[in-house]
Amino acid sequence: MKNQVETAVSSDTQNTSIIHTHMTREIRPICDWSEWIELWQRAKRFEEMLGLLHVGLDVPINGYYPDGRSYNGVDRVIFYLKIADGWRNSWLLRLADENQENYVLGQDEFGNKIRKTPSEMRQLLARKAFDILCLNFFKPELYDKKMGDHNQTLNYVITEEPLFPAIRNFFRTEKATLSEGMDVRNLPIGDKISHNEERVIKFLLALADFIFDWKKEDYLETYCTAEAQEKAIERNEKKKTAIDTAKPWMIEILSQLDHLEILEKRLLHLDQPSIAELREIALRSRFNDCVDPVNKDRCARTIDEACYLRSPAAWLLTKRDLILREHRRLTNIKDAEDKQKKAQEKLRQLTSK
Repeated sequence: MKNQVETAVSSDTQNTSIIHTHMTREIRPICDWSEWIELWQRAKRFEEMLGLLHVGLDVPINGYYPDGRSYNGVDRVIFYLKIADGWRNSWLLRLADENQENYVLGQDEFGNKIRKTPSEMRQLLARKAFDILCLNFFKPELYDKKMGDHNQTLNYVITEEPLFPAIRNFFRTEKATLSEGMDVRNLPIGDKISHNEERVIKFLLALADFIFDWKKEDYLETYCTAEAQEKAIERNEKKKTAIDTAKPWMIEILSQLDHLEILEKRLLHLDQPSIAELREIALRSRFNDCVDPVNKDRCARTIDEACYLRSPAAWLLTKRDLILREHRRLTNIKDAEDKQKKAQEKLRQLTSK
């Protein structure tokens, strides 16, 4: 009994010593983003990296990269986008010739060990970075019409040159791996969409509205000097180029999200690259020889065939042709009636003298 008591006392003393050492060591927060990057580069353990991702967007920005370059909040968002790239699939994050050993990573609610490969752990980290972006960058307060000046935020996204290309690269179009179609990388898809994934979809739909509603004449400002006005026009032309080149990319995203209806009220104003993109999407529609009246599987050869296959892009193009035709006909009628009215008025004036 005496030995048991002495052992217990010794154990308690040792535990107290461990706790005392823990509570008296130096403890401080991460100073700034530069230190965060250094910690990230040194981290090798999954749990370390997960913890760093959790606080990365909260640390102050008041330093420099290790190479001496200054940075800002946009650089931090781009850094998270790079980490989050591939969050949907672990095989995208598998390294060539990497040992796919299973590591124990905690346990489930039933006490069973959870095992993950290195690529699966990378996916968990990518998903964590994606979720942090959803909560801090893709949040509705920044772009929802009901919550503030969404145009100001979306305009910033477009004009901040490193940011918009990074977003386009994150949601880039690539060849689908399980079909002959196209896929948009990192785009939330499927029937089960999380709350965070819904935020990303709403952001992209708001961005689509902004892109297809934007008119360069609406954003020209009046400046006192000719030089300032010239610079404003130059910035506006640069923004127009960024928006115009992004339209086909955005149409692909809208198609993947089944939201091409956003384009319906803009059909008369679609440019040729946008029409060409819709046509390309429509002609990807495929016949299945098991259910369709064809002898072998193949893609649609015409827009009419794509309409037969119920392609939203094909029906949108067909609707555009009809609206454009009727718009021209009605415009010509109106112009003719206006000319007739002016001619009758002129005739009345001449004959009344």
